[in-house]
Amino acid sequence: MKIEHSQVTKLTITDVPRLDPVTVFAEDIGPRQGKIVIECYGKSWSAYWGGMGEQNIVEFFASCSPDYIANKMTDERADITDAEAIENGSRRQIIALRRGQIMRRFGSGESTFRLGRNDITPAEARELWEEVDSARFGDDGWGESQLMQKIFGDEWWYSLPTKPNPAYLYLRRIIDTVQTALREHVLAKEGSES
Repeated sequence: MKIEHSQVTKLTITDVPRLDPVTVFAEDIGPRQGKIVIECYGKSWSAYWGGMGEQNIVEFFASCSPDYIANKMTDERADITDAEAIENGSRRQIIALRRGQIMRRFGSGESTFRLGRNDITPAEARELWEEVDSARFGDDGWGESQLMQKIFGDEWWYSLPTKPNPAYLYLRRIIDTVQTALREHVLAKEGSES
């Protein structure tokens, strides 16, 4: 059995408004290599870097973009599909189809239209509207892919509206807090060495 010892920096961050205590373990594994583990309210995230330049893990983590770190630590996406907006957008699209205005995108305010003949009859519009009433779009719209294709056409998934992902925003808030604490830790360490 081989046992190795390493230097680990542990921080416990408390008294942050609307955030449970955060525990951080930062370890320099070797030259330009380090890992970090963050724990908050029973959830944890970790990441390893094998090329940090001349910085140690604390300096490196504190200097990185929070989005870069979040994307390294989780599979959560920054944005998720907005199911409520799918329903509202579907209704707007049915009206546009009936009027002969094909809406290419919805939800973003950047919709483009093609004016022309009515693309669907009043009966078809009513049938689609009723299908939207009984649809269960879920978080990604995929449960209603046939309906979405009828309304938006092929490759309808490119038009799905999104909203910020609360889980990703929560992690970003934790990362921002950890980065601030690590910067303060580095400054305090430099001040004590002077």
